[in-house]
Amino acid sequence: MLSNKSDWLKHRASEIENNRDALIAEKKRLNPAKETLRIIMTYLTIGILWILFSDYFLSRLIQDSARFRTLQLYKGWIYVIATGAVFYLIILKRIKLFSKAISHIHEETQVLSAYEHQLDEITTILERQHEVLTHQKAALANSDQRYRLAVEGSNDALWEWDLETGHYHSSILSKPQYHLSEHPPANRIEDWIAILHPEDREMIQSALAQFVESSDNLYENTYRIYSDAGEIRWIQSRAVAFRDDNGKAKKIAGSHTDITDIILMNNAMNQEKKLLENVLLKSPVMILMMNPDGQIIRFNPMAERITGYEAPEVIGRDVLELLSIPNELERNRKFIEHLLQGEKKDHFDISILCKDGRKADILWYTSVIRDQQGALKYILSVGVDDTENRVMLDQLHDMAYYDPLTHLPNRSFFRLQVQQQLAETLEQSRKVALVYLDLVNFKHINDSVGVEAGDQLLQVFAGKLRDIFPEPNLISRIGGDEFALLVESSENEDEMSMTKRMCSAAEALKFKWVCHEQEFMVSATLGMALYPTHAGDLNTLEISADTALFHAKAHDRGKCVLFKDDMRDKILNSIQMSSLLRTALDQNLFSLVYQPILELNTMTVSGVEALIRLNDSDGRPVSPMVFIPYAEQHGYISSISEWVIKTAAQQTSDWRRLGFDNLRMSINLSGKCLTNSAVVNTLQKYVKACRLKPEAFDLEITETAIIEDLDLSLNILDELKALGFSISLDDFGSGYSSLTYLNKLPIDTLKIDREFISQIQNEEDELHLLSAIINLAHQLGLRVLAEGVETETQLNYLIRQGCDLAQGYYFCKPVPSEEAERFIASRGFNAAEEISVENIR
Repeated sequence: MLSNKSDWLKHRASEIENNRDALIAEKKRLNPAKETLRIIMTYLTIGILWILFSDYFLSRLIQDSARFRTLQLYKGWIYVIATGAVFYLIILKRIKLFSKAISHIHEETQVLSAYEHQLDEITTILERQHEVLTHQKAALANSDQRYRLAVEGSNDALWEWDLETGHYHSSILSKPQYHLSEHPPANRIEDWIAILHPEDREMIQSALAQFVESSDNLYENTYRIYSDAGEIRWIQSRAVAFRDDNGKAKKIAGSHTDITDIILMNNAMNQEKKLLENVLLKSPVMILMMNPDGQIIRFNPMAERITGYEAPEVIGRDVLELLSIPNELERNRKFIEHLLQGEKKDHFDISILCKDGRKADILWYTSVIRDQQGALKYILSVGVDDTENRVMLDQLHDMAYYDPLTHLPNRSFFRLQVQQQLAETLEQSRKVALVYLDLVNFKHINDSVGVEAGDQLLQVFAGKLRDIFPEPNLISRIGGDEFALLVESSENEDEMSMTKRMCSAAEALKFKWVCHEQEFMVSATLGMALYPTHAGDLNTLEISADTALFHAKAHDRGKCVLFKDDMRDKILNSIQMSSLLRTALDQNLFSLVYQPILELNTMTVSGVEALIRLNDSDGRPVSPMVFIPYAEQHGYISSISEWVIKTAAQQTSDWRRLGFDNLRMSINLSGKCLTNSAVVNTLQKYVKACRLKPEAFDLEITETAIIEDLDLSLNILDELKALGFSISLDDFGSGYSSLTYLNKLPIDTLKIDREFISQIQNEEDELHLLSAIINLAHQLGLRVLAEGVETETQLNYLIRQGCDLAQGYYFCKPVPSEEAERFIASRGFNAAEEISVENIR
C-alpha cells in the first residue's frame, strides 16, 4: 500500500514540475504594480492624444460653436465608450489570465490536498512501522541482553576461530568461574592450546586438524586446563564449521563448557558404585534385591554362604517360595505385602529354609526403591544371620535368669515370677506360701568331699524339689545352698493344712547321700510365710519368710517353721541395728580396745590385738558377736573394716613415736574382706599414710571366713603375705576340718581357740590333742598363740608344752589405748622378774 502511495505521489510531482515554468511565467505577467502602471499609462496616453487631436480636428472641421459643443459632448461619450471598451478588453484579458491562474491554483490546491491526504496516510503508516521497528529494536536489545547474560552467567563460554586470518577469540578467559584471568590473552589457536593440560595438547591439535580437513560440520572434544590456582578443570568444546561451496572450512565457532563438576560427580558415582559393589560382594550380611514381582535379581556371596544356594540358581526365582519355611509362607507373604503398602517397620525377624534343609534365623532390614512417579522399582533386603545370636541370647537369658548349676530360676527371675503370681493370687482370693530353704551342714559336707561333690549334691537336692513341688509351683536357687519356693494352696486348703504339707515336705527332703564312700544325712531347714496373711507385698513377704528361716535355723534345724508375728521383733532389731551401724559410721561412734599379746619365753609384750567396740544410743555396749555378723550380711563390713584398719594404723604410728618400735598390731579381717581384693589397697593406703611397714601388722583370719570362696581368699592372702604382712589363723579348732587348710594357707601363727584352753584345769591334765596341735604347728614352722588364758595353771601348762605366745584376762583384758600404753610400759620388752620360765619348764 505504501508503494502505491509513493508511485502516485511521484506522478503528481512530475505533473507539478511540468507546470512549474508556466506558473512562473504567469506569475511574472501578473505583476500587480506593473500591470496597474501599464493600464494607467495607456489610459493617460489615449486620453491626452484624444484631447489634443480630437479638439484640433474638430475645430478644423466644425466652425459652429453650438455644433462644436454638441460634437464635443459626443466626443466625450465616444471617449468614454472607447476607453471603456479598451479597459474592457484589457481587464477581460487580465481576468482571463487571473481565471487561468486561479484554475491552476485550484487544481494544484486539489492536488496538494490529495497529496496532503496521502501524506497523512503515509505518515500514519510510517508511524506504525516506526512503532513496530521500535518494539522490534527493544525486543532485539532484550534478546541480545538475555543472550549476553545467559552466556556470561552460564558455564558456557563462546569461541571463534577464523581460519583465513588465523584469529582466535574465546570468552572463557573473562569468565570468573573458570579462574583463568591470570592467563595471557589467547588471540591465536596456538595461544589457546598452550593453556591446555600438557597431556591433552597433542590430542586437541590432531582433533582440530582432522575436523578442518574433514567434511563434518559438528566438532566435540573434552580436555583439561589448569586454573590460576593450579586446579585441573575439565572443559567440553562443541563447535560447527562454516564451509564454502567447495566444502573448505572458513570459520569454526562454538562453545566451551566447564564439566568439572560433572566429571567429579561421575568419578564419585563410579567410586560409590565400586564401593557399593564391594560392599555387596564382601559384606558380612545377606543382600538381596528383588523386582516388584518378588523375583531375585541380586544375590550376594554372603547370601550364598548362608543359604547354600549359588546366585545363578536363585536369579529370577520368587524369594518367598525359595526361602520361606513351608508353614510360614503365607504369613511371610502377607507381611511383605503390608510392608510394600507403606507399613513402617525398621526391622523384623523371618527365619529362612536353607538349601540343605537347615533353618537360619535372619534379622531383616528391608526398603523399597521407587521411580520418579512413585511406582515400585526394586525391593532391597539386608539380612543379618542371627542364628548364633539367638543361641547366645538364649544362653544369656539362661545366665541372667537361671542358675547354671541346677537350671532353676535365679533370685531375680524368681522375684519377677513371684510378683506376677501375687497379683493373680489376690484377684483369685487364694493363698500362696513363700518358703526359704537352707541345707543343713552343707559347708561341712562341701569341705569334706570337695566343691564338685557339693555341686552334685545341690543338683540332687534341686531334683528332689522338682519332684515334691511340680508346676505350677515355683522353685529357685537364690544362692549357695539356699533355695526358695512359691507354693500355691490347693482348693479349700487353710493355713494349718499348708503348714502340715510343708512340714511333710521337710521330712521328704531328708535323705542319705553317698559320695566317695562317705555317707551323709541331708536335710533342709524351711522358713515359710503366707500371702496375704503375713504380708501385703513381696518385700514384706520376703522379710517374713527370711525371718522364719532365721528362727528355724536357730531353734528347729531340719524342720519347717511358719512365720509368727512375734518374729517381727527380729525384723525391728534388724532395722535398729542397720540404723545404729549407719549412724556409727557417719558419726565415728566406733572405738578400739587393745589386748596385749605376750612372748611366753620372755614374758614381754610383743604386740596387741585391736578389738572393735560399739555402744547403742543408750550407751549400752553392743557385742561384736551381734553387730559384726549383721554387718557382714547387710554390706556394712567393708566400711567398718576400713575404719578399723585406719584407726589401728594411726594408733600404731602413735606408739612407734612413743618408742614401742617392735610392737606389732593384730587386726581381725572379716571373711567378706577376703572375697574382695579392695582390702589389699585399703591396707596399703593406710600403712603408707602412717609411714609404717606391713611387717608392723598381723592380720587375723578365721577358718570359717575363708571357706566361702577358698580360691579367691588364698589369692588375696598370698598377695598380702608377699607385701610383708604377717597372717594368723584365729579360733583354730572351732571349725569342721581345720587341719585341711594348714598346708594351703600362707599363715605365720596359729591361734588356739579358747575352748581348748578352758579345758586345762590343772597342770597334770594330759591334753593330748592340744599338745599335738602345738607340736604339729611347730613342725609346720608356725608359731602358736593361745588365746583366752585366764589362770596361772593354764599359763604354766602352755609354757611347758612349748607354746610361743599368749593373751587373756590373766595378763590384761582389752583396754583403751591409754591403759594399754601403761601396761606395755610396765611390762616393757624384757623378761618379767616374778616368773621364771626355766623353773616352769
